[in-house]
Amino acid sequence: DPESGNVVGIGGDSLPLIVAPSAPVHVIEESYEFVDSLGHLHGLPAKDATLDLEFFEETRCIIHFQLMLLNAADARLSRERVLFQKFLQENRFKLMSNGINPPADIFKTSSHASIDIPLVATWLISLTREERQRFHALKAAFSVEMDRKDAIFVDPEFPPTFASLAGCTNEAEVVDWRVSTAINITAGLFDGGTDPDDVRFGRLNDGWFLSAVSILAASGGVDDGKVDPVIDNLFITKQTSLTGAYAIRLFKNSQWETVIVDDYFPVLSDSHKMDISAGAAFAHSRHFEELWVPLLEKAYAKYYGGYAALEQGFVHHALEALTGHTSEEIFLSQASRGAKKKTLWKQLLGNKSNRFLMGAGTITSDNADHEILDTGLVFGACYCIYDIREIDGHQLLKLRNPPGDHAEWRGDWGDDSPLWTRRLKKHLGVLANSNDNTFWMSFDDFCNAFRCLYVCKYYDPDKWTKLIRHGAFSIKSDSASGLPTRHNPDCTLENNPHYSLGVTRPTEVIITVTQVDKAGLAPVTVLPIAVYIVQGAMADR
Repeated sequence: DPESGNVVGIGGDSLPLIVAPSAPVHVIEESYEFVDSLGHLHGLPAKDATLDLEFFEETRCIIHFQLMLLNAADARLSRERVLFQKFLQENRFKLMSNGINPPADIFKTSSHASIDIPLVATWLISLTREERQRFHALKAAFSVEMDRKDAIFVDPEFPPTFASLAGCTNEAEVVDWRVSTAINITAGLFDGGTDPDDVRFGRLNDGWFLSAVSILAASGGVDDGKVDPVIDNLFITKQTSLTGAYAIRLFKNSQWETVIVDDYFPVLSDSHKMDISAGAAFAHSRHFEELWVPLLEKAYAKYYGGYAALEQGFVHHALEALTGHTSEEIFLSQASRGAKKKTLWKQLLGNKSNRFLMGAGTITSDNADHEILDTGLVFGACYCIYDIREIDGHQLLKLRNPPGDHAEWRGDWGDDSPLWTRRLKKHLGVLANSNDNTFWMSFDDFCNAFRCLYVCKYYDPDKWTKLIRHGAFSIKSDSASGLPTRHNPDCTLENNPHYSLGVTRPTEVIITVTQVDKAGLAPVTVLPIAVYIVQGAMADR
């Protein structure tokens, strides 16, 4: 009421309500922030699309998880079915000895390949309580044994710990060890054959060893989808192991020795997970899709006591250990000097004809001539020698780049060289603009750019005939006459072990003598033995 200053209101019964003010009345003013409602409305479609995407991804994740759960359950049921079938097959007589007699027709077929599930269920229900307890006890013991056999193998002799890395140059970059399927879940032993491109260097300085592996990978063909025989010979375990245990052979002490390794490998930090190595620290294939390369490296490291031992070595020594055949290193600076150069070329042609494995090591950049410094060669590396040809007066070699991504030779007879004619390209199979990591080079440039030649005298079974004969020196049987000397004047050479070889045409023969002890192993102390090749009295052998 403006006159009395009272507050007048209307009550529920329409009577005036008068309230006397007991205190001053304060008017409170509130301010509101301006909201851009139009901008929010314009942003709603984008937010709605984001929510739809999140919902879609979450739904897909749930569906994927449910499918994985169903697949896992199905796999578990299949495994239990197979194990139960195997239990009944292998423990039939053990069950009978415990008073539990399975029905005679429990197996659907005579081969015991499948069982009659309803019949088994009916039979188990018919067992007494004690018989059922004995049955389940035997089944539980069998399951424990199967689980033990299926456990992932961890090598106790060469454990996946940093002790196996002690002394490596880049040891600090390794953060952990992981099983192969944790590096790449689809990793297998061989995937699409064995090729030089499968061999890739890691942080370990063992280029000499991996170069030898690369030469072996090129021995049986490239990109043919097949495992090269010389590499297949190294693996006793031919398939991807479910338990991670692999048996690999190395030729040491004049005999093949078996090395057992697991599939745990050193890895880098997770920031390298998307690299071409998939995070593997040492030797690997592309995205770690194949295991044969890191397994060979690990077997060699285990044999010598650690990965650090692989940081020093020679290519020809690795070739001999991986093939079991004699290998040599020829220094080109001496072998190509003067008249020897012609002999070297003939030797190269002979090696190619015999299908020997060959590689070549480049000189260091400090010793390289100025003309070849910028020609695409990788200095201090090993190249595979694919082919050797003499055509139209040209002496040419076909080489392959060392493992990794490198440029090709850009000198004479390189892919873009003007020396090529259409006829030569056709005869040598040179493809235009091919980026296959191979190139041709003249013999003169080869002798100038490369330091040494590696030759592994691998006797291809398709070309060579191998004959093994065993003999022994024995005083009791008078087969240790020795040689006629002043200290042994009465020796009879005919009593020594000897063999007759008939030669009907000019050919090449390689004779190798290996000493073994009574147990068939290479002896620790090698006794001096001489081999003499003499012509028979009739000059026919």
